[in-house]
Amino acid sequence: MGEVADRARTYDIVDHAFTVGRRRRRVRRMVTGGTVFTAVLATVVAVNLTAGRPNPDEVHITQGPAQTTAPPPTLPASCEVEPLPLPPGAVDMSVVTGADPSGRFIVGKAYPGGSARRLLIWDNLSVSTVDMSGADAQLYDVNSSGIAVGYSFMGEDMAAWVYEDGRTSRLAGGFAQALGINDDGVIVGNLRPHPVEATPTVWRSPTAAAEVLPIPQGISFATADAVDEDGTIVGTIDFGRAGLRVWRSDGRVLTLSPGEVVVHGLPGTELSAIAIRAGVVLLFAAADIGSSRYLSRVLWDTRTGGVRELSGVYDARALNARGWVAAATVRGLESQVTVLNPDDGSSVVLPPLVESGGAEAVSISDDGTVLAGSSASSLGTTTAVVWHCR
Repeated sequence: MGEVADRARTYDIVDHAFTVGRRRRRVRRMVTGGTVFTAVLATVVAVNLTAGRPNPDEVHITQGPAQTTAPPPTLPASCEVEPLPLPPGAVDMSVVTGADPSGRFIVGKAYPGGSARRLLIWDNLSVSTVDMSGADAQLYDVNSSGIAVGYSFMGEDMAAWVYEDGRTSRLAGGFAQALGINDDGVIVGNLRPHPVEATPTVWRSPTAAAEVLPIPQGISFATADAVDEDGTIVGTIDFGRAGLRVWRSDGRVLTLSPGEVVVHGLPGTELSAIAIRAGVVLLFAAADIGSSRYLSRVLWDTRTGGVRELSGVYDARALNARGWVAAATVRGLESQVTVLNPDDGSSVVLPPLVESGGAEAVSISDDGTVLAGSSASSLGTTTAVVWHCR
């Protein structure tokens, strides 16, 4: 029981500092090691493997070169960073948790002091506060209409919420967690009948009933982590030990097993979905050998089956429709935000808010001109920031 609960627990970069020792269980993605601003360099090695015969209702992926539908435009030549405006009142720290594909809407939270927090949404840099019942509330994603989703804790149980037109309402289905929303208003997350049980779920609209997604028999913990604009959903099965599953809008199911991804020359043992955009999944991969764990970030093109390494990257949280990735790379002892174009190997490093601190980006707009994230100082404080690129 304790082992399962520990595997279910995740942290964001500020919550980790404030909630050490608190027994909250969260499921967003599998995280290993220290805070996001402590760099541990990881490299992926990808090889071609031949998959077994698929089940009639399941397509098994064979690795190969990842492709894009068209050559992406050139990366921005330069970017500028600025702190996001905050509501009146003393604020110790602030953090970004998500943004929409256009870069207009950004969601996050501020910490007025101690462990208290205030949910925020920015519309073209104009900030508003969001009320949400429950403890440890947070918004995780927002679409281009400004509809945001998130969750909070009601005791030891989770409640899923949607924010629209200045009002917050609870999603149907009982105890649940909402993790993603697309521009059509399709919401994905999990039903959570028990703190250590999760069932991947989709709400076809903010007012729709919860619809459970099919998973293999015998699995008690699986998550729907992100949804693409065409309705394709990606999720993590059995804490990533059974890999990833993609539920396509045409009813087909794709799978990627850990052993099909090679990490530092070793077969993968755990995968976790981070994001999906234009058919490409950004995922976390791990390989365990003895007491050692090797980590990487990987791109899986669900249209072609291609799997591509992100070399020199120790973390990545977002990608856009052009295939560009907002990654964390190493700058001395600190992290820096780097935008990568995996198709041609080009990259651009974004400036930090302060020279003595690290930074991470959790979103990149589809045109690559707006990124949102957080910047840390050497004193341990964190500031919500936005980068404007051209």
